[in-house]
Amino acid sequence: MSEIEHTPGPWSVSFESVDPEWAIVATQGGRVVANVNADHLQDANARLIAAAPDLLEAVADLISLTRVVRLSVRLEYDQLKRIDRAKAAIAKAEGRQP
Repeated sequence: MSEIEHTPGPWSVSFESVDPEWAIVATQGGRVVANVNADHLQDANARLIAAAPDLLEAVADLISLTRVVRLSVRLEYDQLKRIDRAKAAIAKAEGRQP
Protein backbone atom coordinates (compact mmCIF):
# COMPACT_ATOMS: atom_id res chain seq x y z
CA MET A 1 0.00 0.00 0.00
CA SER A 2 1.25 3.48 -0.73
CA GLU A 3 2.23 5.96 1.94
CA ILE A 4 -0.82 7.95 2.97
CA GLU A 5 -1.40 10.39 5.76
CA HIS A 6 -4.52 9.52 7.68
CA THR A 7 -5.34 8.18 11.09
CA PRO A 8 -4.40 4.50 10.96
CA GLY A 9 -7.19 1.94 11.23
CA PRO A 10 -8.96 -0.01 12.32
CA TRP A 11 -11.83 2.37 12.99
CA SER A 12 -15.12 1.51 14.65
CA VAL A 13 -18.53 3.12 15.07
CA SER A 14 -20.19 4.09 18.33
CA PHE A 15 -23.73 5.38 18.64
CA GLU A 16 -23.25 6.03 22.34
CA SER A 17 -21.88 9.56 22.10
CA VAL A 18 -22.55 12.38 24.52
CA ASP A 19 -25.07 13.78 22.07
CA PRO A 20 -27.58 11.19 20.77
CA GLU A 21 -27.83 13.10 17.50
CA TRP A 22 -24.31 12.04 16.52
CA ALA A 23 -22.47 8.79 15.84
CA ILE A 24 -18.73 8.70 16.40
CA VAL A 25 -16.15 6.91 14.26
CA ALA A 26 -13.00 6.36 16.31
CA THR A 27 -9.76 4.39 16.48
CA GLN A 28 -9.26 1.52 18.89
CA GLY A 29 -7.42 4.00 21.11
CA GLY A 30 -10.46 6.27 21.17
CA ARG A 31 -9.22 9.00 18.82
CA VAL A 32 -12.25 10.47 17.05
CA VAL A 33 -11.99 10.28 13.28
CA ALA A 34 -15.45 11.57 12.39
CA ASN A 35 -18.76 12.65 13.86
CA VAL A 36 -21.73 11.61 11.78
CA ASN A 37 -25.01 13.53 12.05
CA ALA A 38 -27.90 11.35 13.17
CA ASP A 39 -30.13 11.67 10.15
CA HIS A 40 -31.75 8.63 8.56
CA LEU A 41 -28.45 7.70 6.84
CA GLN A 42 -26.35 7.85 10.02
CA ASP A 43 -25.78 4.15 10.47
CA ALA A 44 -24.78 3.45 6.86
CA ASN A 45 -22.56 6.54 6.59
CA ALA A 46 -20.79 5.81 9.87
CA ARG A 47 -20.13 2.19 8.90
CA LEU A 48 -18.78 3.27 5.50
CA ILE A 49 -16.43 5.79 7.11
CA ALA A 50 -15.27 3.20 9.65
CA ALA A 51 -14.51 0.72 6.85
CA ALA A 52 -12.46 3.24 4.83
CA PRO A 53 -8.96 2.20 5.99
CA ASP A 54 -9.78 -1.47 5.38
CA LEU A 55 -11.27 -0.76 1.96
CA LEU A 56 -8.28 1.36 0.95
CA GLU A 57 -5.84 -1.36 1.97
CA ALA A 58 -7.86 -4.09 0.22
CA VAL A 59 -8.05 -2.16 -3.05
CA ALA A 60 -4.31 -1.41 -2.92
CA ASP A 61 -3.62 -5.12 -2.33
CA LEU A 62 -5.78 -6.08 -5.31
CA ILE A 63 -3.97 -3.59 -7.54
CA SER A 64 -0.66 -5.12 -6.45
CA LEU A 65 -2.02 -8.55 -7.33
CA THR A 66 -3.05 -7.35 -10.79
CA ARG A 67 0.56 -6.35 -11.47
CA VAL A 68 1.55 -9.99 -11.01
CA VAL A 69 -1.38 -11.30 -13.04
CA ARG A 70 -0.68 -8.89 -15.90
CA LEU A 71 2.75 -10.50 -16.36
CA SER A 72 1.16 -13.87 -17.16
CA VAL A 73 -2.29 -13.04 -18.53
CA ARG A 74 -3.46 -10.60 -21.16
CA LEU A 75 -6.27 -8.58 -19.65
CA GLU A 76 -9.20 -7.30 -21.68
CA TYR A 77 -9.97 -3.61 -22.08
CA ASP A 78 -12.86 -3.63 -19.58
CA GLN A 79 -10.68 -5.39 -17.01
CA LEU A 80 -7.98 -2.74 -17.42
CA LYS A 81 -10.63 -0.03 -17.00
CA ARG A 82 -11.68 -1.59 -13.69
CA ILE A 83 -8.09 -1.47 -12.50
CA ASP A 84 -7.89 2.18 -13.58
CA ARG A 85 -11.06 2.94 -11.56
CA ALA A 86 -9.51 1.33 -8.49
CA LYS A 87 -6.32 3.38 -8.95
CA ALA A 88 -8.42 6.54 -9.34
CA ALA A 89 -10.30 5.74 -6.11
CA ILE A 90 -7.02 5.38 -4.22
CA ALA A 91 -5.73 8.64 -5.69
CA LYS A 92 -8.95 10.36 -4.57
CA ALA A 93 -8.56 8.96 -1.05
CA GLU A 94 -4.97 10.19 -0.96
CA GLY A 95 -5.88 13.66 -2.22
CA ARG A 96 -4.15 13.19 -5.57
CA GLN A 97 -5.46 13.54 -9.09
CA PRO A 98 -5.88 10.18 -10.84
